[in-house]
Amino acid sequence: MVSPPPFEIQPMSLADVDAMLDIEERAFASNPISQAASAPLTTAETRAVARAWKRMRMSNALEGRGDSNADRHWRKVVYRPADGSAAQVVAVACWCAPAANATKPALESRPMVPAIEDAPVENRDARVLMRRLHDTLVGGWSEALMGGDRDSHYWYLDALATLPEFQQRGLGSMLVRWGIEQAKVDAKARPGRIKGVWTIATPMGLRTYLKAGMQEIGSEIFDFGKGGGENGQKYVWLLIKFDE
Repeated sequence: MVSPPPFEIQPMSLADVDAMLDIEERAFASNPISQAASAPLTTAETRAVARAWKRMRMSNALEGRGDSNADRHWRKVVYRPADGSAAQVVAVACWCAPAANATKPALESRPMVPAIEDAPVENRDARVLMRRLHDTLVGGWSEALMGGDRDSHYWYLDALATLPEFQQRGLGSMLVRWGIEQAKVDAKARPGRIKGVWTIATPMGLRTYLKAGMQEIGSEIFDFGKGGGENGQKYVWLLIKFDE
């Protein structure tokens, strides 16, 4: 009998919300946004309130609320130890595909309950900064690099994270390749509509995307209020454009 592989890609569900939050918190612990969001949470009570707020927003996202004109594909990598112990979610990703009836950029706005402005007062400033980062990266800069049709013609990798102890095992690459293959299938089903895939990454994760065949098309430094330049965070745009 052939043993199943230790790592398997599966669809995510509401039962995976806490696992996803844990993975993102640990994977991005050194990220400036994560540091800004967690710094004011100095007590168990404030951390619990912030966690409940994030859990509600993530549950909304998994249920398809927020983006009325983008089809989200949430996937997880499940690890099954050889000793038969409990399976574990070790990596997660979210791919966004243009919906059939998309009439405007799918990522232009993301109404969700609770709103960013309703974040716990202790880390509301960080959440507003997160909104500014998203609007700048996915909005203005991306449109300048790729044009206004990026969200109606391209699949977009919105999230990718792996537990630190499972990094360097190719799990992120698995999830990237999964989305690329799904986009290729979609391109055959919707000829002339789906043109490729794109994402935004930091230099730390750049190798994962380049290994999957994506090409760097531009980069920018985002100023987190520390003067920009060397004190800012570099973000890189990556793209695969399918042959038409």
